[in-house]
Amino acid sequence: MLDKLFQPVKIIASEVTMEKYITLDQAAEITGFSRVTLWRHVKAGRLKCCKPKHSNAIRFTRRQIEDFMSSGSPAEPETA
Repeated sequence: MLDKLFQPVKIIASEVTMEKYITLDQAAEITGFSRVTLWRHVKAGRLKCCKPKHSNAIRFTRRQIEDFMSSGSPAEPETA
């Protein structure tokens, strides 16, 4: 099921590890959540991410997105 979601998205490859990373915008497109909602899930610890050195941007691996989506029905995290 998730394989169908990943097909139309272009993936960024890391030069060092050749692991494929997904941007926040791409993750939003894949999951159907907004960028803000994904940030909230990251901050709440429900969604793991990677942060490149010397950058404020976050990236996700395909596995991180799959784990997040298969962890049940991720609801909108509570805001404090």
